[in-house]
Order: sequence, then structure tokens, then C-alpha cells
Amino acid sequence: MIQTPGIDCDDIPELPPNPIIREKLCKDIIKAFVSLRDKNGWIIVRGGAGSGKTVIANLAVRDENTMINNFPAGFFWLKLGAVDINELLIKVQEFYLVLNHGEKPPPSTIESVIECIRLLIANQYYGMLLILDDVRDGKLLQYFDFPCVKLITTRESTLSFQTNNYRINLSTEDGYTSNEGKEAFEAWFKDTSKSKTTVVTNVVEEFKCSPMALALIGSNTLDNSTQLQHFLDKTSNEIGNGHLTNLKSFKIDKIKFAIAKALDVLDVEIASKLRQLVIFQKNSIIPLPPLTVLWQLNESQVQHIMDQMAKQSLIMIRKEGNHGHLPIYELHDVVVDYLVENCSNLSEMHQHLILKYEEKYNGDWLAINEDEYMCNHSIYHLLKAKEFDKVISILTNLECLEIKLRSSLISRVLNDFLQCRSILSKESWEMISQYYQFVVCNGHIYNINPQQSIIQMALSKLGWPDIYDKAEKLAKKYCHETLYFKWSNNHQYDVTDQSISSTVIHNDRITCCSFSHDGDMIVSCCDGGEIKVWDSLSSAVLLSINCGHQDRVTNCCFSPSDKLIATSSWDHSVK
Repeated sequence: MIQTPGIDCDDIPELPPNPIIREKLCKDIIKAFVSLRDKNGWIIVRGGAGSGKTVIANLAVRDENTMINNFPAGFFWLKLGAVDINELLIKVQEFYLVLNHGEKPPPSTIESVIECIRLLIANQYYGMLLILDDVRDGKLLQYFDFPCVKLITTRESTLSFQTNNYRINLSTEDGYTSNEGKEAFEAWFKDTSKSKTTVVTNVVEEFKCSPMALALIGSNTLDNSTQLQHFLDKTSNEIGNGHLTNLKSFKIDKIKFAIAKALDVLDVEIASKLRQLVIFQKNSIIPLPPLTVLWQLNESQVQHIMDQMAKQSLIMIRKEGNHGHLPIYELHDVVVDYLVENCSNLSEMHQHLILKYEEKYNGDWLAINEDEYMCNHSIYHLLKAKEFDKVISILTNLECLEIKLRSSLISRVLNDFLQCRSILSKESWEMISQYYQFVVCNGHIYNINPQQSIIQMALSKLGWPDIYDKAEKLAKKYCHETLYFKWSNNHQYDVTDQSISSTVIHNDRITCCSFSHDGDMIVSCCDGGEIKVWDSLSSAVLLSINCGHQDRVTNCCFSPSDKLIATSSWDHSVK
């Protein structure tokens, strides 16, 4: 792997077993690198699920000479997948932390963190390559128009129309050629004479359009000659009976067919454990530690099982375990879909994980949230398990919130609350919404001082009486260990505002800002003529326009209905 100056490329996924170099596609990508390196353009690699897009991109960036000659600042691999705007914020904040080596906390809004990344790339990493893997929504590309070459893998046929003119489109849609399919399938056979039969030829021709399906079949028929013949006979019979020929255009169905056949020959215990991985469907990234809890096994035992699954093409190794780091695994989303479709007790499976963690930590959710994985994912698993009372208990527990704020990005903590919004009842949401608002308004303080006490912070804020009362009880509980302060004259104040939060919205001098009449929005303007409307709680930018003044914008405000905005300028005009 090429060593790049300043960028951590450890997030590039490991190659699968027996990868086939599709020479023409790799050469086309390398030509595109050379063609676009000075134009900051886009390379779009499109293909269906399991067509090998990610592997092709992976092989291309492993060409050391090409990388050194074209991208002296290195490259960064970012997998997007099916993310919403809140999850995208987390990903770009993590990207920002990599670029600035964790020296500064990331801004709180997606617009501001994107602008900071743009400046960092222009000033410190000009000449880098950004790989955006598995882009599902073309609208997200507006956030990644950075001054660098972008390599995109996607299933979306219309994605290229949402980029600028400097783009090159490539496709993996057709899968392997016949020769590549044969080479890929033969790579799994220790005795290549077994790969020359008519049955094997039929399988290759049927599945060459889906490299993933071919890998699943090949990797699960390599150990036992009897098993191999039985597997291939079943496949051949279904092909001969026309069960698959009607699925020519449905490559995902062919992959799922191959998954089903692979499970037929898989060790029963390993197959059972594979089905349990369905609980990681949200992220599909599987670190090793939660598996040791789920399966009650040590790290080496879990690693042996997961490595066996990887050898049989059922999971992918995201990062190899080395230099004291544990391996990280990944489920292909088609495998996730298959597991979900064939799972009748998904809620119980999430409950099983929660039960194992409660057994390990004696039901102490403060200790459970100290666990790195559960700190970020406990709310997701609890919601899936329909353990709503525990969700409310954790998100209204100041000590649990403090653990999360010290260990995670603030956006991750806020995302825990936002996951609840559409699932919990209105009454339950109202119970936790004030804690959400409290974190929105005050969480940024942990960027400045990670050791900030949430008890002291709550004692200093009078806008949340319930939170204040909880903080006071905790202060009395811990007063023999820590000194806390509270307002002695708080009864004299009618403090109805919740807090003061600050965020960077403009990149020029702000000349005016004004609340909407309902207090939900703020409009602001700056010397450069930019007008922005943003959410007063979350700081999310709702609208960004330039109203076309010829000089500095001096003032802005909402109309009485909050539906219109008026601006004034030194150019003597009002718009």
C-alpha cells in the first residue's frame, strides 16, 4: 500500500480472496486519473449490486506508481451507502478530523464543515484523490465538489448528470467476460481439472454477469469433491429447469440465489452465527468486540469464525487485525437484505445482544455506554428491540449523556435523539425532547473542554427545570468528591431562553441577523451579499441565496408571516 503524506488511508477495504484484475477497466480508470488530475473532475464507475465496482476502484488505487505520479497528496476512501443528512454530517466531520489530524473539533453544521474541508484540501492537500464508495443519492454530490479528483462508485444511472462537465463515465454493469468468469471460478479450485466440466461451464455462463454471485458459488464448493458435485448439480438443474433464466436482468436475485446455496453447504454453527449478523444491518460495519459479547467467545475464536465467513465470500474484511488493532468486518448490503428477508425474529435478535451486554455489565447502563461500540450504537439496538423505556432512561440520564458527549461526536449524540423522533410516541418524545434541546444548545462546550461537567453545566442553565433538578440531585450525591456551584438568587430571574449557542454560518463579516416571529428560524446576511436562513436550535442551514445587491448587505428581517425576507444594502436598494 502506498504511504501517503498526511492522509490516513487505513479505511480502504481489504481485497476479497482471489480478486480478478479486469484489465481494461483498471486501465480506463488509470487513464481517467491522468486526464482529470488537473481539472478536479469526476470519475463515475457505475454498475449493479455485486458487479465489482468497489473491487475495481480498490485495485486501481493500489497502483503505486499511478498514485504517486498523479496524487502526491494521497487519497482518502469514504463509503457513503444509504445515509440520511444526519449520518452524512457524522461522516464528513470524521473526514475533517482526519484531514486536520484531530487538532480542531469539527464545525456543527454540514455546510460549515464542508467549507472547512474545501479550504483544507485547497491549502494543504491539493492534488489528492477522494474515493466516494457506494453513492446512493446523487444529491449528496453537491457536498463533495472539492478541488480534487473524485472517484465515485454507484448503482445510480443518473448520477453523472449531477456533476460538472469534467467527468468520465465507466461501467461494470456487464460483469465478467467469459474468460474473466472462467478465471475467477477456476481460482477457487485446488484441482483445476474439476473446473473443466460442462456443469461448471454452465454455471460460469449463467453467473458471469455477477462477480459476487460467482465468488459465492466458487468459494463454497472448494473443499469437498462430493459437496462440489452436489452443489453444481443442484445449480445446473435449476438452470436447466429455467428457474434462473427468467432472472437474467435481476442480478440481485442471482446473488441471493448464490447466498442460499452457500448457506446450504455452510457449517451449521457458522450459518447460525452469520444469521445473527442481521442486527448490524444499519451500518453493515462489524467490529470484533461486540461479537465477543454476542457469542460469548474470546477474540481469537471470533476472528477464526469471521475469517471463515470471509473465505467463503459471505462477509468482507474491512481492516485486517495488525499492530495491536482488532480486525473490522463488513456485510455486503445484498447479504444484509437476504438476512433481513429471511429473519422472522429481528427484534428478538437485538434483544439478545442487549441481554448479553446487560449480563456482562450487571445491568449497569453507565458501564455499558462506556463500551466503545455501545456508546455509539446502544440506542439503535434498543429501538430495534422495542425497549423504549430503556431508550428514554438513557437519553434522560445526565451521566449517560456525559459519557456519550465525551466519547463521541456531538452529531452522533444528536442522531441518537433524532432516531427516536419517528419511532417513539408523541408523549415519549416530549419526555426526551428537552434533553435533545439541551445537547443542541450546550453540547458544543465539549469541543472546547472535553472534561466539562454536565452536572455543573446543567446547574448553570435555568431554562430546563427538570434537567436542573436532576443535576442538583447528582451534585448532592457527589458533593463529597467534587465542588459544584449553583445560582443562589435564581428565584429572582425569569430565565425562559434555553441557552446561547454559537456557530460559524458565513465566511464573511456578518452585518445583521434576526429571529423569525415564532423563534424557530434566524435570517442572517454578510458583507459578501449572502443571505442564509437557519434553524435556531440545530444551526442547520435551511436556505442559502445571494439576493443580487451591488454593494454590502446591511440589514435583513422576516415579514410578519415569516414567509418573506427583506434585505437592504449600501447600493440604496431594498429587496
